[in-house]
Amino acid sequence: MKFYQIAKHNFLNNKKGILLYSFLLALLYFWFLSIFNPDSNIGMQQSITNSSELLYSFLNIENEVSVFLGFLNYYLFSFAWLYIGLYFTIKISQDVPTEVEEKTINLILSKPLKRYEFVSGKFLSYIFSNLVIISALFLALISGIIVFPLITISQIEFSAILLSLILLSLHLLSIGVTALAFSTFLNRRKSLTINFLVLIAFFILGQLYILFPEEIQWIKYFSIFHYYNTSSLLLNTTLDFLALDILALSLYSIVLFIISLIIFQNQNIPV
Repeated sequence: MKFYQIAKHNFLNNKKGILLYSFLLALLYFWFLSIFNPDSNIGMQQSITNSSELLYSFLNIENEVSVFLGFLNYYLFSFAWLYIGLYFTIKISQDVPTEVEEKTINLILSKPLKRYEFVSGKFLSYIFSNLVIISALFLALISGIIVFPLITISQIEFSAILLSLILLSLHLLSIGVTALAFSTFLNRRKSLTINFLVLIAFFILGQLYILFPEEIQWIKYFSIFHYYNTSSLLLNTTLDFLALDILALSLYSIVLFIISLIIFQNQNIPV
């Protein structure tokens, strides 16, 4: 499996940066857990809900942040796309274009290696990185829950946390495959710029749709952010839309990955 060798080589070349970033993220999440205080968070939640109904909806707070799972949803999962999604966007946007512009891809493709194997290997290495980061976050969350006394273990739905991490992993994968698609036919600067703009556009459509007139709020269904909904899991402990969210994010990633392969296969790479 040549694409696996590409993935392994790409991952090992970047393992120090990935492990360092995972460690720093784990420390950040661990620190967030250390500041959890049910009493102090009640005042913050009340001030938010009293400020305006629009702000309340915008922040997607459906329950008190004094509840630990609500705290996780608000501080950690809701902003994970900012902590981690931007990292993947910046990294993936420049990966393939760098190989093309520095002409190292000519040496790689001169071997008995198909273009689709090259792109597949790159994408598989991103999946490896995703798993490392999610695993680090899981360990940080479990460690914090055990260590900090203000967190009541008996009141925690660990299955909800695990499912939220799985949904986060799929969400990050969808962000990554978006960046990959544009990187297969754009140079580094254009790929990074457009991917950043697309990420912001997805966020606005999927999370801030309430700011739009009601008759066009259906536009939220075209955003991958709409299907990243940890509120139902962590706040309401309901699985009503989980299967649909997983299916939507998975199908999006698969279809866009296939499109990326087709684009790169037909791309004119200068020698």
